[in-house]
Amino acid sequence: MSYLSLIRYKNYKNLEDQEIKFSNHSNIFIGPNGSGKTNVLESISLFLPGKGFKKQSLENIKKFNSTSPWIIFGKFKKENLFIDILTTYKKNENDNIKKEIFINEEKQKTFLNLNNIPPILWFIPEMERLFSGPPSLRRNFLDRIVYSFDLSFMNLVKNYLKLLKERKNLIEGKIIDENWLKQVEEKIAKFGIEIIYKRH
Repeated sequence: MSYLSLIRYKNYKNLEDQEIKFSNHSNIFIGPNGSGKTNVLESISLFLPGKGFKKQSLENIKKFNSTSPWIIFGKFKKENLFIDILTTYKKNENDNIKKEIFINEEKQKTFLNLNNIPPILWFIPEMERLFSGPPSLRRNFLDRIVYSFDLSFMNLVKNYLKLLKERKNLIEGKIIDENWLKQVEEKIAKFGIEIIYKRH
């Protein structure tokens, strides 16, 4: 069984420089409001691509008044192996912020190389609308589950949505290129079938 055995923080919110060890069974966090329980859960979601389940700016989740970037280190146990994962962010000369993930001290150039990370899923109170809201919420949630097992899935969805937009622009244009439209629709059908297959 894969599980997160340890997590360590530096300059991360109110957890600052702390280390937490986890059991390979259920782990329960108890504490008053504002003590950092949700911050721990959010930090785990940051091991995946993206901004975590709170979707905050990467720069805004560092320790208050800190000038250094936050660093989150985790140790996953996968079967008989331990995998070290570190995530942080970097700001370039244009002030653009980019998230970085290292596995066993090696920087991952693309998120498709993150297959060593065990699947991470979360259910939070805000997801109550998942059952009462529009179907798009449930599709997005289902896609996140698929993505946790197949990192190529999100690229497939992005390409599908890009083609839908391209088709819309072609149809709304004054002059329609029938051959190009046919090629786009064939690709939409192909990607759509792949998405349905992976969702099931």
